[in-house]
Amino acid sequence: MLSTMSPAQPAPGLGRDEVLGPGLYVHVPFCHSECTYCDFYRVSYRDRAADAFLDGLSLELDGLPRDLRPRTVYVGGGTPSALKVDQLERLLGLLEPFWLPGQERTFEVNPRSATLPKIELLQRAGVTRVSFGAQTFGASALRMLGRRHGPEDIGRVYGLLRERIPSISFDLIFALPGRSLEEWDFDLTSALALRPDHLSIYSLIYEPGTPLAEAVGRGEVEPVPEGVEREMLLLAVSRATGAGYEHYEVSSYSLAGHRSRHNQAYWEQRDYIGVGPGAWTTLGSLRTMNAKDLDGYVRGLRERGVPPRLEERLGEAERLNEHILLRLRTADGLSLRGFRERAGRSLEEHSGGRLGQLVSRELLAADGDRIRLTLEGLCVADRIIAELMA
Repeated sequence: MLSTMSPAQPAPGLGRDEVLGPGLYVHVPFCHSECTYCDFYRVSYRDRAADAFLDGLSLELDGLPRDLRPRTVYVGGGTPSALKVDQLERLLGLLEPFWLPGQERTFEVNPRSATLPKIELLQRAGVTRVSFGAQTFGASALRMLGRRHGPEDIGRVYGLLRERIPSISFDLIFALPGRSLEEWDFDLTSALALRPDHLSIYSLIYEPGTPLAEAVGRGEVEPVPEGVEREMLLLAVSRATGAGYEHYEVSSYSLAGHRSRHNQAYWEQRDYIGVGPGAWTTLGSLRTMNAKDLDGYVRGLRERGVPPRLEERLGEAERLNEHILLRLRTADGLSLRGFRERAGRSLEEHSGGRLGQLVSRELLAADGDRIRLTLEGLCVADRIIAELMA
């Protein structure tokens, strides 16, 4: 079963009520190459396009409330480290007004583009955490994924980061086509030997429209069998928790004091603001997404002061289902009493009686007021959550 954890504590140096604003997410859309599995909005890096993006981002940040005090700042993409040194310096300068003492500041980096001058810039700017896109230590698997770095780059860049950044998170992907359980064990062994502060371990998803999904459709790539994928997941849980990592969310493992506070806000349905093309904002039931169009993003900000956006407002039933989805992903699980107070009915009623069935099948564990995924339930988490949704 997912391990339990204590309630989240305020960041060091911050009182419980001192930081009230939503988290801030910054989407940098540039990549030097296209990963075959990725469906996030990204474009090929070009000098002029990057400069234009920073012009637009400056205008969008200027339009945020002057008193915004974000709980966390997360710079993702794309590949933020694809920016040149002077562009990265400008980006960090644009974000400096939103820095707060004790705040978690995360920056995604790629092992190939994270050069020493860029890492030193992050250090001087006070970045507290990096999300390091290792993915796998297999050379052929990296090529299949469209990654530009090799296994040798991972340890080299990790060493540079370890000396300069307080907290490092590793991204790893399992169930890669053609990879065996033994090769996945090698990936885990290699990652654990470096002792990153945090591990984000994801099963490969064949997102529609991605090159890898299209290759599957043409019969050129065969996904890992479901039984092997299950073994890989259980091996990851066993190896990581055995090495002292807390399994606090379906895909997240942390050493003490290194949970991702930014991502935890997502799982708790807190508000957050997204800037940059393709970035989402959540304010209560309102969802807005900046259009996935870099040229339109820059033009809209220059001409109208806002980028083109899509907007939707979730109904209460959608919010309740989202609550089930997000809370059951975490080690804390879902409070049955809290759900009843929020929904006006029990989760058993909301799910049409399926909650009790899932508990009796030992896919969910009932512990007083809370339900959590069991280890077996973790292997079929998406199906379980879907069964509980009205």
